[in-house]
Amino acid sequence: MTNTAARAIEVPLIQNQPSTAKPRPADRFESRFAGKKIAEALRESLSVRGDNVETNLSPSSWPFLAALLHRLEPGAPVLLVTSGPKRQENLHQDLQTWQNWLAARPNQKPKAKEEAFERPSPVFFPAWENLPHEVNLSHADVISERMEALMALQSFGERARGEAPLVVASVAAVLQKTFPPQELARRVKRIQTGQSLNPLDFVEWLEEQAYEPEAKVTQKGEMASRGGIVDVFPLASPWPIRVEFFGNEVDSIREFDPQTQMSRRKMDSAAVSPAGEVGILSQEMDKSPKSRQSKM
Repeated sequence: MTNTAARAIEVPLIQNQPSTAKPRPADRFESRFAGKKIAEALRESLSVRGDNVETNLSPSSWPFLAALLHRLEPGAPVLLVTSGPKRQENLHQDLQTWQNWLAARPNQKPKAKEEAFERPSPVFFPAWENLPHEVNLSHADVISERMEALMALQSFGERARGEAPLVVASVAAVLQKTFPPQELARRVKRIQTGQSLNPLDFVEWLEEQAYEPEAKVTQKGEMASRGGIVDVFPLASPWPIRVEFFGNEVDSIREFDPQTQMSRRKMDSAAVSPAGEVGILSQEMDKSPKSRQSKM
């Protein structure tokens, strides 16, 4: 790939949608950039170009530009595509730095370490390390990060309000096959307390979504069932969840620590995503008419 081709690909892309995010208190963005030439130029480009904004600026300016675009249009998903994984990791880190710098109040230092990164992190969408026909699977972190990105986009698409995700991907990642939006929505199960749900049907559904049955849930993609309790660790969740049933009704939903198995907090609802892409997509391809004809 030539440098020219790489530059043509590595540009911020914006899907322009009405902003519904809540107004923020005055911060560095408001004090330094709101109403300034660079912000007005970007707004004009959005209104003239429509869905896509392209720039030939130096790659070192892309993280700041993307963070600024996201502040100008917080209701519009932003996608940055890079030429490779190393550049993707660097861009993701720089973007998070600029995003939080813009959100900080002028001349205000965080009181605690955790306050320095208040805003949600940009979403990292990596490429598969191994292709579907290869024996070895991609690392669990890669599978998890891909699902987290897909769930963030799918969730925003459903609510169509609030702050849109900011996604960083590589060329290989966006070219690899994944779930269509309708298929992902069909494979996500949302459960809530008081809901009528047969625990045996729930366990069967989890197995169909590629969750691995275990005696105890300790890692993402695992599930365990005992009596009227089903534990599952969704890929897009930071903690596993424990669903307790009273007959065919969801009695309670709790997050729990995978190491101690102790409950952390009670939840009113939870979303359970598929446990991966490759295995499920391969099964769907095997079921397709073209695949069956090729095997005859």
